[in-house]
Order: sequence, then C-alpha cells, then structure tokens
Amino acid sequence: TADDVPVHRFVRHAHTSPSRAAVTDGPRTFTYDQLLDSAVALASELADHEVTRGTLVGLTGRASIELVVGIVAIHLLGAAYVPLDPANPDDRLSSIASEADLQIIADAGGGWNPRSAHIIDIRAVCSTTQSQKGETQWRPRATKSDLAYVLYTSGSTGKPKGVLITQENIGRLFTQLLPILEASHQDVWTWFHSFGFDFSVWEIWGALTSGGKIVVVPSEIGRNPSEFATLIQNQRVSILSQTPSAFASLCSVATQRGNELRDLRVVVFGGERPDDSPQVPW
Repeated sequence: TADDVPVHRFVRHAHTSPSRAAVTDGPRTFTYDQLLDSAVALASELADHEVTRGTLVGLTGRASIELVVGIVAIHLLGAAYVPLDPANPDDRLSSIASEADLQIIADAGGGWNPRSAHIIDIRAVCSTTQSQKGETQWRPRATKSDLAYVLYTSGSTGKPKGVLITQENIGRLFTQLLPILEASHQDVWTWFHSFGFDFSVWEIWGALTSGGKIVVVPSEIGRNPSEFATLIQNQRVSILSQTPSAFASLCSVATQRGNELRDLRVVVFGGERPDDSPQVPW
C-alpha cells in the first residue's frame, strides 16, 4: 500500500497539515507545505535531466533543510539517492561516484562536485520556489519495489560496496516501530547523524512519516554536549537517537545544568552495546 512508502505518508501530511513545521535548520523553518513545494520543484528539475524511477542520483552537501528537500524530491520520482558526504575523502567519493555511474548530483550547499557529473544546486531551486509557490499536486511515483538509496559500506573489509535499500525496507521499519513509540505530529526529532549512515534515514523519515518536526543538528553542536543539550531544550526535542556513550555525556552535562532533557520521551540507542557503556542517569 502507499503507507508502506514513506514519501506517500509525507505528502499526505503536507496536504492535511500544510502549515505544520516540518524541518528547522538554525533560524530557518520550512512547513510541510514549503518542504513539499520545494521538493516538487526540485523533482521537476531532476525529471528534466531524465531522472526517473530507478535512477541513481548523487546527493551531497551539509546537513540542512536543502538536503531534506533533496531526499524528498528524489523519492517523489521513485529514484534513489547515493550519499556523497563531503566529510569523506575525495578518493572515496570519486570511487563511489564512478562505481554508481552518477550522471546527476544534487548539491545542498558545500558539497562535493566532480566535473564528471551535472550538478543541480538545491539552494537555487528552493530560493526560486519560495518566491513563486510551486505546484504541490504531485503524485509520488515511488512504489514498494523501488530503490530508496544506496549506502556504501565503510570498506573495513576491503573495497566499499553499495548496499541497495528499497522503499519497502524503510517503509516496514516505520510501519513496525512508529506505533510502538507512539510517534505523532507532536514529536520533535533530531537529525544528528551523517546522511551517509542509516541512522539518518530513521531520524529524517521517522519525523516526516509521523507528521513530526526534524531539528537539524550542526556537526559543531553535535560534538559539544553542552551546546547540544541547549539545542534539545530550546527545540523541545522529544525523540533522540544516539550511541549510549554519547548520550551518557549529554546526560552528565544536562544533569549539572538542571535536567535540560525534560522534554525527551524516547531515546533510540544504536552503534554500541548499551551494557558496555557508562550508566545513563535518565
């Protein structure tokens, strides 16, 4: 069904609650309506460059509203994105782009731009869209069998390999787990992890499929427990994804400053065995 494909659920929220906040990036916020408008405009631009169902599109840039726009737009078309995190070495990114035969790369700003591919500037598309309202009656083309993204492994056992993740894979994740978390439109999720890491898919689409809000966490804040605790407090974050050891550091700072994690109701651990990490006073 359409509910098994996250982008369909997002579009439904955009149509029923257009003015609800979808993603916050520092002082900027896009509503569901604005996010859909921008994603539709970018999808149209990508389609003009022959991006269609099954096409692999490189996605690069810093964590931002525009990067979310890029992910949504690619999924609207039933295409799949290949993360090209500019934090990675150029050699690794070149290898990924070559192996995936990326002809189109969507850049959210500050990304990795090889000469071998056509670059589409997501920021320029978003800027134009916000001054001229786009057409939001776009029917998502993604189906359960379509690829959603191709994640390249760390390469610790040799050459990095692309892992193919389908819309059904990620749809099942949310269909099964969001009811357990009782996730709703009232929840605020942090996007903390690199978009080249599966945890980011949980953070971004967990919010958008349940009608909640994404708070983009800049890398410099994510590395500073004190500033991160302040961000969580100010944004009233309710769902947080962390490694147990990172969360323990965050709790330590927050406890010293008067329990700034009071709005948190769910913490999702990953990446480490919890019983091998410091005790968490939360």
